[in-house]
Amino acid sequence: MIDSTDLFESGTQGYHTFRIPALITTLTGTVLAFCEGRKNARGDTGDIDMLLRRSDDGGQTFAPFEVVWDDGPNTCGNPCPVIDARTGAISLLMTHNLGGDHEPEIIAQTSEGTRTVWLTRSEDDGRTWSPPVEITSVAKQPNWTWYATGPGAGIQLATGRLVIPCDHIEAGTKKYYSHVLLSDDGGRSWRLGGSTPQYQVNECEVVELQDGRLLLNMRNYDPSIRARAFSFSDDGGQSWSSIARDPVLVEPICQASIRRVGTSVLFSNPASTEGRQNMTVRLSDDDGQTWACARVLHSGPAAYSCLAVLPDGRAACLYECGAEHPYERLTLARFPLDWVRAVPGGDPVKITDVRTLCLSRPHEPERQWFSASFYVEKADCPIVIIDTDAGLQGIAEPSTYGDPPIIRQRLDALKPSLIGRDPLDPDLVPKSTGDRSMHIAYAGLELALWDLRAKAQNKTVAELIIPLITPDTPERKPRPLFRLYASGGVQYDWDDRPTSVVDEARALADRGFTAYKMRLGTEWSWSGVAVARMIDLLQEVTDAVGERMELMLEGNCRLDEAQAREIGHFLDEASWTWFEEPLPKDQIDGYARLNAELHLPITGGESNSTLDQFEPFFAQKAYAKGQLDVGVCSLGEAIRIYHCAKEYGVELFTQNWHNGLLTISNAHFLAALPEEHVLEMFIGQGPLQWDILKDPPATEGYLALPNAPGWGVELADDLETRFPYIPGSWGRAVER
Repeated sequence: MIDSTDLFESGTQGYHTFRIPALITTLTGTVLAFCEGRKNARGDTGDIDMLLRRSDDGGQTFAPFEVVWDDGPNTCGNPCPVIDARTGAISLLMTHNLGGDHEPEIIAQTSEGTRTVWLTRSEDDGRTWSPPVEITSVAKQPNWTWYATGPGAGIQLATGRLVIPCDHIEAGTKKYYSHVLLSDDGGRSWRLGGSTPQYQVNECEVVELQDGRLLLNMRNYDPSIRARAFSFSDDGGQSWSSIARDPVLVEPICQASIRRVGTSVLFSNPASTEGRQNMTVRLSDDDGQTWACARVLHSGPAAYSCLAVLPDGRAACLYECGAEHPYERLTLARFPLDWVRAVPGGDPVKITDVRTLCLSRPHEPERQWFSASFYVEKADCPIVIIDTDAGLQGIAEPSTYGDPPIIRQRLDALKPSLIGRDPLDPDLVPKSTGDRSMHIAYAGLELALWDLRAKAQNKTVAELIIPLITPDTPERKPRPLFRLYASGGVQYDWDDRPTSVVDEARALADRGFTAYKMRLGTEWSWSGVAVARMIDLLQEVTDAVGERMELMLEGNCRLDEAQAREIGHFLDEASWTWFEEPLPKDQIDGYARLNAELHLPITGGESNSTLDQFEPFFAQKAYAKGQLDVGVCSLGEAIRIYHCAKEYGVELFTQNWHNGLLTISNAHFLAALPEEHVLEMFIGQGPLQWDILKDPPATEGYLALPNAPGWGVELADDLETRFPYIPGSWGRAVER
């Protein structure tokens, strides 16, 4: 499948940082890995040497690095090698500037020197190199300031011409352009080819298409379009067409690599619009018109890369990556194209492990919450993790109501039947015939598989399910931003200043929330509470925040029909947004009567696990809006429920409780729906809620849908150490 080797590790062997990879395979099968060795700092200027590691066994092992060019305190960089297939000679083009000159100064022409272009050659498979020779006079126009070769690798055309991708900045205008250098004598001499007719592009690579045209793939500097730029040449690089953008090839503004592999074209870059992360390889079988297959090499920080074809026919990608930042090391990944395609005929990805984390955190006394006759003194969280032999990992948070140890027990029992199987197998999750906790356990497994499958295709889960929700508009984009409604009202006691719920609502409005859901407080019989007193409190909440927030009431199935009707009429008159689960679940007829009588929507369904449980409510118009939780019913079942609700003319959205990973999963389902809905976030869960994620999103009133592959989030480190499981139920019943 795929294997990786770290070739250069920053902070070792006398160098602060290794950056700017370039990779080629010679005619004899030797693999050459070039990079810059930055002596004293991570930046692009200063004492920088050109380094090389050689492999004589097809890229499996590499000799220690050697220095190709060291000009003392000055900058020798931007490696861009190319091989003449007729002779085996290797031309390595590079750039140079004084170590004290910085890019802004060179662009402003206030530096001591300028950027120059250099050539060194090897005719013995990269064992020795000629002294570097300056070729600036034939490679750079007088009115160009900044200049870069590659970085990456050049190509040889079917005609024998060598092409080196480059970029430059014009003096005066300071506009960025891409261009190429050409050689028709095997790399002995070079001349300028064409430049792009438009600017806002720079670092680039080139590939020859099957019809003989050249495709120049470029780093895009237009911040409004975070996607790769491209241009064509039908005269061997002498001129280039108008620039266009490929919306599939998203980028954070960074270098990328493109390479022909037989009849296919391979592309690599940090596939993210948010930052240098998520190193991804994509495969096209139609010369870059579409990119049907993609695989993530490294989901964390990553930046520059270079692709090559190994002697055994596998592809290789040398790329910058790390855990905290992209420049910690240069890693070489080796893989067959069928791994990228992930189709039968290649070696399928296999599941190697299925794990369930059981996490807890005790609530501080002031964070303990209560409603009706139960108290909650801790926060729990189950997390399901699926590992594969391809290095991809799927994660999910099923509902805590399944009981984390029970979820683990059920999935551990299933684990032997999953190990060694392809995660793309649609029959991995058995049909649950058990109780609700079994549905929840299987939902956790299914959600982790959705994350894994989306990552394998370099898509978000929302993108993956949109064609299943709206097959007539499969290219519809997911909704990028959600308004959160604060879900609370679980810390007011009818015997101890119940108006604290008014204070809570007001404080949440001050924090930026535009919607709020409250509940009925502690058990009414303890305090002699009647409907009139509840309505008085609802009026106080309305008076306090009704002009600033949408308001919802959760009944938790605690009311009888007469109580619900009286409260519902008040909510109608006060323009509340919905009335959730006012009656016991078995009173479908009562729900239908209430829904028909009131103007505000009656909602419910959060505890339902299957379509069979929802459909009677839809059929009898017992709900105006159905609510499901993908952590209870699974994502596949949620899609079935959505289509059923639509047939009955019932809206469907999510209920969401507990922790951040499940919130993100419910957000992906909502993002895929054509209708806009608010997303619930419980405000009493405490630090466990979002600290389970490595980079928690902002949640003060709004949530942006993560756009990295899968759910788009990663688990934080050492979760079981930081949040050891506390045995016992998540809540306890109390009496007064």
